[in-house]
Formats: sequence, C-alpha cells, structure tokens
Amino acid sequence: MTAKGMSESDRGVLSRLVQAGDVAYRLKRNTLAQVGISALESEVLLMLNGAEGPIDTPSLSRRMLLEPRALRSLLRRMESKGLVSLCKSGPEKNATQAVEATEEGHLAYSKSLELNNMYGVLSCLSSEEKEQLEVLLRKLLRTSLSTLGIGRLFHHAELVGEVPPPTRRRESRARAARSGRGQSPESTLCRQQ
Repeated sequence: MTAKGMSESDRGVLSRLVQAGDVAYRLKRNTLAQVGISALESEVLLMLNGAEGPIDTPSLSRRMLLEPRALRSLLRRMESKGLVSLCKSGPEKNATQAVEATEEGHLAYSKSLELNNMYGVLSCLSSEEKEQLEVLLRKLLRTSLSTLGIGRLFHHAELVGEVPPPTRRRESRARAARSGRGQSPESTLCRQQ
C-alpha cells in the first residue's frame, strides 16, 4: 500500500480503466465523425431510439449524467441539425420539455451502428465476461458518483440502466401501440409544435 492507501494493483486497474475509456471514446468519435454527429449526440439518439415516444428532458438529463443547462444546449444544436424535435411533455400549462428523435435522427443513429467498430473490440470477450464487465462498470459508476457527491441526484434505475416499472401512461401507450390505435399523445404533441 502507498501512503494514499492505494496499492500498485489498484493504480494499475484504474490506469487501464482510464486508458480503455479513452481509446473507446476515440474509436467512437472517429466512427461518428463519418455520420456527422458527436458522441453526446449519439448517446441522446441511443436513449431516444429505445423510447416509446418523447422523453422528458429532466429524465434524459439524469440518464446522461448531464446538467440540465448543458443538455438544453446540446438539444438545441441537435434540433438545428434536424436530429430531434423538442416539445412539451403534455398539454398542461406547466408541462416539462420533452424530446424525440426525428426521422433524420433515427437514420443517423442507424448509420452509426452500421459503422461502429467497437463491436470488434468487444468480440474478444465472451458473453459471460461482457455481463461481468457491465456489472462491474455500473458498480464503479455508482461509487464514482457517490465519491463526487452527486450520486443522490440520479435515480438508481436510470443510472444503472435498469428499466423502471411501467407507469400508467407507458402501459396505455404500449396497449395503444399493440392494438394499432396510433401514436402516443406525446408523440403527436412533438409533431404539432
């Protein structure tokens, strides 16, 4: 152990973690440059691609670990590029802002997946190793956020990627989609504005 309480082994692990993150980011940035989107824009599109309609911006801010002001600026840039559509999360006067991917945003996201060379990097891991890595990285993320004193600002389920229990609104949207009754009211709101 060193004077700071960190062993040589701990320092080696942290060093490799930082290096792996840096290399992964560079690979992702180079791939996304071919599509014309940034790494943060790609993360927004990833979250929106899996959603059943618009996502309210406070929730998106927590999921992305971004300050609301930084997210608003990012979303405005994405809207000007035609990647997302901003709207109100409901018809109420005090409704929060929500965001959904446009057709162009979905296309950019799909193209980034086709070009993604990170899959080759992960191919050296077995399915079991990938699952273990996922669990360990989530644990490190939670601990890091707590160490920074900001862990309490983010919901555990959003932070670790777990799916929150269905809400009545989400259940009714899912039922409507299954029955073919059309789009969610939120989705319609984004397109009307």
